[in-house]
Amino acid sequence: MIGPLAGREKLFRPFGGGGIIDRNLLNQAALAYLRDEKFTVALWTCVPRDWADPNDWQDRAMACIQAERESVVVLHDLPTGAMRHLASFIERIEASNRPFIQDFPDSVIPVRDGVVTRRFETLFPVRGQPIHLL
Repeated sequence: MIGPLAGREKLFRPFGGGGIIDRNLLNQAALAYLRDEKFTVALWTCVPRDWADPNDWQDRAMACIQAERESVVVLHDLPTGAMRHLASFIERIEASNRPFIQDFPDSVIPVRDGVVTRRFETLFPVRGQPIHLL
């Protein structure tokens, strides 16, 4: 549906349970599937909890954006009413002179086109049983 705006990568964003990035985010079977099917796993730097606070999430998101050099903000298109503020949020970002780009920074990509990156182990520290990457 997005036609020429679509990127070349097959993207996957795991469910983060409120934005938590830890070793529970991907299990062995999920990782194997994502690798086999050559997905790129995109994580995030900011989860402003738009689903929980549909009217005031923009201030939290802007605080993240202003504090980070590069931000990857997760917003949800759930029927909470939060997206009625999307246009004004985009205007606030544009007014702050932060560009929108379609690419994801390497810092949030633990798997790119099915290949596990060096970021994987730092994002998903494993205690006990190792995750076999090869």
